[in-house]
Amino acid sequence: MKKIVTLLTVATVALFYACGPSAEEKALKEKAKNDSIAAAEAKAKAEQDSLANVLRVTDSIANATRIADSLANLPKAGGAKKPTLTKDQVKTNNAVKDVTNVKGGTSTPKTPEQIKKENEAIKKVKGAKGGN
Repeated sequence: MKKIVTLLTVATVALFYACGPSAEEKALKEKAKNDSIAAAEAKAKAEQDSLANVLRVTDSIANATRIADSLANLPKAGGAKKPTLTKDQVKTNNAVKDVTNVKGGTSTPKTPEQIKKENEAIKKVKGAKGGN
């Protein structure tokens, strides 16, 4: 009986060993695992490259926008940008325009001394004629 039990045990072990994967099957399984890892790494690298390209394009767009804004702020070819005036400067400019736009006025602005002399001359003429 001992021989039969030993024979059955050996036969069972041989059967399990024969039904298990062979060395070739183990190698194919290992190769498939390595291929899967390589494919995952390639996909991760492709995604990383894609993100790098997106960042590069974004930087290019930002740079182009900055250049376009700089060009838009340049003065026009016809002349320099007109400066903004303060309220006092506007009043002075309006006073000069009023003086130069009077009948017989010149196109060049008059200095305050010239205006004072003209006013004195007008007063003398009015005084000599007896006018208002």
